[in-house]
Amino acid sequence: SIDPGDHEKNKDGQAQNGPPKTGIALVIDTSISMKPYIEQSLNVIRQIYDKIERDKMTDNVGFAVVAFRSSTTATQGLEYVSRVVSDFATARNRKNLEDKLAQAREATVSSHDFNEDSLSGVYKAVEELSWSAYSSRLILLITDAGPLKSSDKYASVKMGVNELNDFARQKGIWITALHVKSPGGARNHSYAEQSYRALSRLSGNRSNYQAVAAPTPAEGARQFAAVARTLAAGMVDMVKNTASGKIMTRPRDERPQQATPEQQAAQLAATLGYAMQLEYLGRTRENQAPAVVSSWIADMDLKRLARHEQSPSVEVAVLLTKNQLNDLSAQLRAIIDNAERTKKTDSRDFFQGILSASTRMTRDPNLPARGKNLAELGVLSEFLDGLPYKSDIMLLREEDWYRMSIGEQTAFINRLKSRLARYEEYDRDRANWESFGQANAGDWVYRVPLNMLP
Repeated sequence: SIDPGDHEKNKDGQAQNGPPKTGIALVIDTSISMKPYIEQSLNVIRQIYDKIERDKMTDNVGFAVVAFRSSTTATQGLEYVSRVVSDFATARNRKNLEDKLAQAREATVSSHDFNEDSLSGVYKAVEELSWSAYSSRLILLITDAGPLKSSDKYASVKMGVNELNDFARQKGIWITALHVKSPGGARNHSYAEQSYRALSRLSGNRSNYQAVAAPTPAEGARQFAAVARTLAAGMVDMVKNTASGKIMTRPRDERPQQATPEQQAAQLAATLGYAMQLEYLGRTRENQAPAVVSSWIADMDLKRLARHEQSPSVEVAVLLTKNQLNDLSAQLRAIIDNAERTKKTDSRDFFQGILSASTRMTRDPNLPARGKNLAELGVLSEFLDGLPYKSDIMLLREEDWYRMSIGEQTAFINRLKSRLARYEEYDRDRANWESFGQANAGDWVYRVPLNMLP
């Protein structure tokens, strides 16, 4: 049930030959409440390094650490938003990382919001760590708070959780979220869980998410250590199995009833390890799908469908040219600008403003807007027509906009801003644009998942 997008060949500098190597980046919340978990992270890393040395895989697994807090503009005493504590270090040079992590301290002041800027930590790990030596890549996010909402003016990352998940996966990086649930954050738990399930999304509506119960700091730290150790050990075992030529057994989808946190972590590690091994073997063996396939498939996992669970069996993507992506970005900006203007002024010319800004891209700029949705007005490019997905934005009508509350309009604008930020990252991702022999860069194409379209 691993979809094709989960084990494509990645061109972002991944090691292609030699023994498998796995890079595990811990992205740790170092806000004022996280001291027990910072200390336990160091203990877990030491124990895993010891296991690596016993298994004689000194150079096969590397750890890195990124710390995050929240906005230093809102709260200057926080010192930093996010920073790299240590780039990747294998067991051979473990002392440097262990010393740096031992010096990491929790913040001495509270942030401006219960949520922290966890997306800043993930983004920094994706962009600034030296992943190129590692064929398998994992981010382990550790936090007791949700991510700053995109509507928060102090949020440093423009992408939302869905877009950041897509950003990491495009670079061959898997995200696992360990969410510490303490009594003090009870009101935040639902939002944080929803966010981190989306951030760590796999195929088939599954996620690399695990809650860590923390009724007391001591019990939370104990459970966190057990879960983190199980996950990391699972990754080490995957590397060991792959290096010895052992093909891992596909794990069962079902989790045992009343599973302990350690059992849940073991199941998650087995699923993730299996997917990562598939990805590695497919890349090193240069397995490729046929250029053209005439066939049919079920769009849902039939076994899970029999249990009344809707789980997609494939992830559909579309190839967009640079010119198409630029047109789509320009149209989204026009919608965002006019939506923000009319939201602030309560004016009644939302659609006319969009049409005026997008005249060169509409089929007929004189077409009456009354009763028409954006797709019918031609504001969104015709290459989106007929794709197998539903879009609230494409179906938006003028009367729909004015029936929205201010909160609903704000959420609408923020969703578009997050998509636009992801398109900007697509544009910068030179390694994954395909020319197919076209000299004109405007005709190069990029693989865009349907769930990243507006």
